[in-house]
Amino acid sequence: MKDYLEQYVWRSPRHWKNILHSAALPAMIVSFILAFFYLAWWVLLKTPAYRTVLDGILVLVFILLGVAFYFIKRNMGETMDYIFSAGDFTIDKVLDESRRKRVAAFSMSSVELFAPVTHERYQELQADAEIKKIEAYLEPESKLYFVLNKGAEGKELIVFEPNDEMVGLLAASNPEVSEV
Repeated sequence: MKDYLEQYVWRSPRHWKNILHSAALPAMIVSFILAFFYLAWWVLLKTPAYRTVLDGILVLVFILLGVAFYFIKRNMGETMDYIFSAGDFTIDKVLDESRRKRVAAFSMSSVELFAPVTHERYQELQADAEIKKIEAYLEPESKLYFVLNKGAEGKELIVFEPNDEMVGLLAASNPEVSEV
């Protein structure tokens, strides 16, 4: 049995969020260039007073669009990183290939149940208000699994999308709670 396995999960390339993420950088650059040129044209040509307000609003709109596209680019490119190492399992969300945010971390020895979301107990666990729910997947249509973890702050229901190798490794690391 392996002691270490790392899996990256990303959205399909045709997903609308990936298309928006790809278009955000050019749109941001165009918005800032238009704002700069419109501001330069506004200052240099000394337009009449009734146009000054409109020109100022247009410059502000272009700047705000550029800032909005910056934040879209920064937060839309996400992948999930699942790491299993010596009985510990870590799930991180990687944003725009530069920032990493810890979603969940637990030891397989603290797991009460590991099964696919088609398991009969999943719906009752999902409805339980005292269990903290963590969604650590990108494609809802993919083959999802859940872990019921007994953490320090209470129980956690973590739903994620591991590949077959990761499922086998997690099931082998704690076979008495695995219903795969």
